[in-house]
Amino acid sequence: MATDYDTPRKTDEELHEESLEELKAKRVDAQSGQ
Repeated sequence: MATDYDTPRKTDEELHEESLEELKAKRVDAQSGQ
């Protein structure tokens, strides 16, 4: 059961990393837009 709890934690970290990358991409787009 411990592995079951570890799995969602890993996915959460991946989701945070993806969201950070998206935010960085949006910032770059905003800067280039100006």
